[in-house]
Amino acid sequence: MGTAPGRPVMRGLGGERLMILQDGERTGDVSSQSSDHAVSLDPMSAEEIQIARGPSALEYGSNAIGGVINVVRNQVPSSHPDHIHGTATLQGESVNTGGAAGIELLSPIAKNFAFKIDGNLRSARNTETPKATLENSGIFSTNNSVGIGYIRPWGH
Repeated sequence: MGTAPGRPVMRGLGGERLMILQDGERTGDVSSQSSDHAVSLDPMSAEEIQIARGPSALEYGSNAIGGVINVVRNQVPSSHPDHIHGTATLQGESVNTGGAAGIELLSPIAKNFAFKIDGNLRSARNTETPKATLENSGIFSTNNSVGIGYIRPWGH
């Protein structure tokens, strides 16, 4: 399995006792059911990661006793940018000869419209140790999205 299907543990609790959300909604994956399933979201595309633990986590339900991790992406723009914004990210890994790359672009496209596009790529070979190679531990994944927002002059 390698590092690809890793799932967070908070205060020693994981699985069904730890809730993972994306923009406040459940991710809908089966990563809490079995250790060979990966979490369906990519933290590289996150603008912010929010953590709730202790009594505040129970706001999300009784099965969140271990805590709540909310990955905020803000894929659909909620404010009109003044100009084009962009970011690029590169990461490297040595134990499995892997890496990741990501790009994000936010742009105004009309008076009340904004456009956001992002894409991420992660690739790694099998994990190698001095004793052996861990077979079937490599990964290749992509995460791409496009969002268009209509920004009203009133409300939110």
